[in-house]
Amino acid sequence: MTNIETAPAPGAPARARSEVPSTEQRMTDLLRRHPQIGEEERLELIAFLKRGHPDELARAVYEHDLEARAAAFKKANPEHFATGLRAWLPWLGLLLGALALIGVAHMI
Repeated sequence: MTNIETAPAPGAPARARSEVPSTEQRMTDLLRRHPQIGEEERLELIAFLKRGHPDELARAVYEHDLEARAAAFKKANPEHFATGLRAWLPWLGLLLGALALIGVAHMI
């Protein structure tokens, strides 16, 4: 049985399995080409860096020595990556809320 989504179009040559880049290969390529990537590719890379599997992230970035490029990409897209105080605010709110709950529980 053929998967319709992965089957080649009628009349098109069949692609070898090795020709299809893995997610790691694709993201490594996008990081290497940044900032000369299109908007769709930029959004794809943002999604990968925010929600990608940690093992794939490590292989795509660290095994290819692209840490500086990943940091530059994140710096160029700060609205998508929390940094500095903005990264700690949710945790600080959670901590203060927990402390307030403990304080109220002791008053009862």
